Amino acid sequence: MRHIPFMKALAEVKDTSDPVWRDASAGYLVLRFFDRWLDDGPALASFDQTLPALKARLSSAEDVHPQVQTLLMTAVQTMIDAPGTNPASVAGPLLAYGHYLETASRFDLAAHVYQTLIDALDPPSGCVDLPLAAMTLIRYGAVLRVSGDFDASRDAYRHAEILATKGNVVDLMLQSRVGMANTLQGRGNLGESETLLDQVIADASIAGIVRVRAFATHTRGSIRTLRGKYVEAMTDFFEAYKMTEDVSEQERILNDLAVCAGEAGYRTMARDAYRVLAYAARTPIIRLIAFINLLEMAAQDGDIANFERIQEHIRLHGQKHSLPIQYALSIALYTAYGAERFGPREVAIAAYQEVIAQARKTGMYQVVFNAEERLEILMSGPVTQSVPESREPPDSLRHMVDTIAEWGELAVHTP
Repeated sequence: MRHIPFMKALAEVKDTSDPVWRDASAGYLVLRFFDRWLDDGPALASFDQTLPALKARLSSAEDVHPQVQTLLMTAVQTMIDAPGTNPASVAGPLLAYGHYLETASRFDLAAHVYQTLIDALDPPSGCVDLPLAAMTLIRYGAVLRVSGDFDASRDAYRHAEILATKGNVVDLMLQSRVGMANTLQGRGNLGESETLLDQVIADASIAGIVRVRAFATHTRGSIRTLRGKYVEAMTDFFEAYKMTEDVSEQERILNDLAVCAGEAGYRTMARDAYRVLAYAARTPIIRLIAFINLLEMAAQDGDIANFERIQEHIRLHGQKHSLPIQYALSIALYTAYGAERFGPREVAIAAYQEVIAQARKTGMYQVVFNAEERLEILMSGPVTQSVPESREPPDSLRHMVDTIAEWGELAVHTP
């Protein structure tokens, strides 16, 4: 029986008007059509008795998310029009559908889409497209890693490296090794992961593949942050930022740099980086995360004017964009902390109690723990509030510190 993950997902949804059910059911029907196309060819597939119903389903804007509708309709039409059954011809929309499922946090379904495509691209009879199969395996390995299946993730990356090496596609070979390093990180093998990335960066430099070098350098910065090697990590992040052309990726790198600076105690530097992202980032979720971190820092610093100003920015953001529950709870937690610092004690107690109740309902137990810890301190008596000290970065980071400070000022004062 094929496509069991989709069948399970559909069986778990009770309401067929649920967007998850609509998008997954459409994908399931297209994957079944893909099977028929591979088995029987486009001539027979085009007369498949399910085709009229499938096209009608995909054409209904009310039934399927517009992005999913476009991707899946493109996949179906490509199969109908194709002169043969080369799965590479339909890989584009199917990979994009898998990525859509990733962004919706349906990693089980995304993994299955990638696995279905890999099986078609790399059958026992021989791989039909080495670079495309390797790229799909890299995506597959990443989803498996996020899902916590480290053994399967490792195997996917190894398979990708073998195919990329066979096809002499150096950038994909190196990308597969970066993926392997991420899987090693997930398992806690930080030293081994950093060593592997050192080699990838050296190989990418020799080969002149800047994009992969930047990707590996960014990843090594994350490893070094976890190992407490903060100066080296921030140097990696800044170098990766300068090598990266994609704006969204630059924003993710700068966010990681800000997190690292905060953990190192360089609060002024972290605040400047968050200001850049809060006021200038193009990605809404990155802006929101930056404002949330600035909200926490303003509460810790006892800066009520800045705290209220950031609250207003977050409120305006919420009017334009939906707030994922984990971020909504983080905002509520830091708002409660702000009430603890600035407001009546009773307001803070009520705010923490509300955070705890909401976090328990949604299973966000780390938030429950953090709120209960603050509430216990607050209930035990008067709390002595102190302002965290900002450490001075070493001279080796001076250029970076000054540059980010200039960016922060420019971002805040640019309309």
